[in-house]
Amino acid sequence: AKQFFAEATLVAEEAHVRIEMQRLRGNLADTALQVRAAAANHMGELIAEAPESTLPGFDNDMRKLFCMLLQPTAVPHHEEEKSQWKQTRKRLIKQGTTLRSPLLSAATAESAEHYAAAQVQQAARDALIKLGARAAPLAEDLAELFTNCNDQPLRLVAGRLLHLLGPAAAPCGPYLIQALHDPDEAVRQVAEDAISSLGTGVSAVASSLVQLLGHSNKRISHAATRLVRHLGPNIAPALHDLTTLLNHENKEARKASIEALQALCNTNKAGSGNLSVAEELANALCHDDDAVRWGAIRALLALGDRAAPASNLVVSLLDHNNDKYRHAAIEVLRGLGELAAPAAEQLVKLLSEGRAEARKESAMALGWLGEKAGMVAPALAMALTHMDYNVRRAASESIGRLGSVAMLIAGPLGQLLRHEDETVRLHAATALLRMGAYAKPAAEDLSRALVQNPQNWHEESAWQLRVTSARALGLLGGAGAASLATALEDEVDDVRCAAAEALGHLGEEHVLMYREQLEVLLQDIDSEVRAAAKKTLALLPREPSGYHRGRAAEAVAAAAENEGQDRESEQDALQHT
Repeated sequence: AKQFFAEATLVAEEAHVRIEMQRLRGNLADTALQVRAAAANHMGELIAEAPESTLPGFDNDMRKLFCMLLQPTAVPHHEEEKSQWKQTRKRLIKQGTTLRSPLLSAATAESAEHYAAAQVQQAARDALIKLGARAAPLAEDLAELFTNCNDQPLRLVAGRLLHLLGPAAAPCGPYLIQALHDPDEAVRQVAEDAISSLGTGVSAVASSLVQLLGHSNKRISHAATRLVRHLGPNIAPALHDLTTLLNHENKEARKASIEALQALCNTNKAGSGNLSVAEELANALCHDDDAVRWGAIRALLALGDRAAPASNLVVSLLDHNNDKYRHAAIEVLRGLGELAAPAAEQLVKLLSEGRAEARKESAMALGWLGEKAGMVAPALAMALTHMDYNVRRAASESIGRLGSVAMLIAGPLGQLLRHEDETVRLHAATALLRMGAYAKPAAEDLSRALVQNPQNWHEESAWQLRVTSARALGLLGGAGAASLATALEDEVDDVRCAAAEALGHLGEEHVLMYREQLEVLLQDIDSEVRAAAKKTLALLPREPSGYHRGRAAEAVAAAAENEGQDRESEQDALQHT
């Protein structure tokens, strides 16, 4: 019933529109200009609100309104076919511009006839404006008027009507691009507004618009810059032109093109079918213009996995002698992370053959690959023995970011704890600490490094190794608990403190096991050691557990047997315990 009612209502509306339009067509041919003006105004409202199904029958009515806009004193009677209408349109534009139309001059009219003609023309203009995008059948007519008319008011009206058409004015794009070169500022502004409203319809003229970014006339290039920024992803068909402009001599053109490329990458318009875009952006990392270089960085990061084919090109910049280019490549690789995995082999090659600075940066980049580093992880372990301190440090940091892959090199890292170079030993221990639980295969080596007592035990490098080993063991779940308990008696305060904290990380069970040694540290001469022991012991429950009571009872019973204490003293000792 609802569907039937809706269909019936639509039929009634269509019938009403047809009847009303038939009456208005007669009024448009009236000899009185005021009648024609009122009819035009009402016709615009009627077509704007009419059902979509009735619109195909109103093309001739729209043409009549167009005729009234050009020649308000002539009676519109054109019912020609489209091919004939083109000839009529050209004649009307030629005649109308020769007569100098009275548009917008009703307030200064010198005669009643002039005033009435201005009213008709304004009514026709208002009617077409009310149509908005529904005036799409007149797009070509309006473009012809906008391009070839010598009367500025008429041109501006045609331009504004094209603006209202929005994407429907896409076929008029070339006319609007041409109008950006017009010497009249008002015409250029109207053309810019119309192009900005094309939206997805700008694709046909995107290339022409982008090329204007490098125009020698600043007014034109600035207008093109504003349009490119406004249209954003809609100029995707001009990707190649945008990448070409990255090397233009005009700084503003370069800036506008890289901003447009960045916008396209952010909206996935630069898809996998445009692999050359990623390569062009990678090449732009070597640009001397800071704005282009940083824009290329952001664009590559926005591409995400679509930038992977250019990762080898980015890695090659790590060996460049220009610091800015290397820094740009680092930023891209850091942002891509695991997505740069296709360049892993090249990074390993650079790690062994590049300059010192390149080796350090390639070591950092391998860490950003995370678990995608795969079988190249041993190269990072070898980098810990590099003669350059910065390379060793970068490799140590990167190993901590490998995740579960790091277990493949935990054993070799443990062997490095016995290396003859003290800095290599320390970096290996630091890497194992950063690996967390994945360093478990090296637990025995860490325990040995913790309890060793070298001749230079008092030197900073020696006790730092033991401190780092203690902290690493605290993350291995009890594999080195006995060594940590031994380290509670170390001669270096920091080692005792680290061992106490590490036992706390192992959990309540291990704290109970080595409770007595920890309680001794509550009287330590170092305040930090006392604080660490107190914090670890605080993990125990306040009320003694069954394990507590058992140990306390055993201690009291032994005391009673050895010293002949009575039951009362046993209770006192138990309470005290």
